[in-house]
Amino acid sequence: ALEVAQHLLEFGITSAEWVDEFVRLLMSVGLAEDAFRIQARSGSPELKDQLVILAADQAVIHPERMQDISPEIAREADLIRESLEKIRVKDDAAGLLLLRDLPRSSPLSDWKFFVRGLAAHYRGDSVETQANWDRLDSNRQSYKIAQRLRGLALKEGMGFDDADLAVLEKEAFDEPVLARLA
Repeated sequence: ALEVAQHLLEFGITSAEWVDEFVRLLMSVGLAEDAFRIQARSGSPELKDQLVILAADQAVIHPERMQDISPEIAREADLIRESLEKIRVKDDAAGLLLLRDLPRSSPLSDWKFFVRGLAAHYRGDSVETQANWDRLDSNRQSYKIAQRLRGLALKEGMGFDDADLAVLEKEAFDEPVLARLA
């Protein structure tokens, strides 16, 4: 994808209707500087706002791709990743403390809600998890990750026991196959 994006950059954009999609592609593959340069030529302030948010998400998810982002976004993305690491090792207090000073105006503020919800999710506090994850923007990567985690939690909460699995096996395969696979 990076190589294709670089070839497209060499050829240039021939149609204004492709600018939005093209700059998003550039941002997704780590060519933030080129994306912002093309956006500046197009003169769309709405697109710039979208690119800043996309850059923030990419900085959290793929920091190795984002060499050309603002130092402030890079610093805040590092805080998010560090906080996630603390929560992963069950140090919720330290993880949440790292995000205390992250301003609401930051393009990474959505990730603050994600991290809070994740800490609550690991604690088994579904009310606090929902309270934080319901505040996420549905167009952001943090929302998509939270939705997948909610789906996994729902599947785990179904609680199939061995008798249920035996019935499902019989209906699906007409014989017990899970024991053989195990």
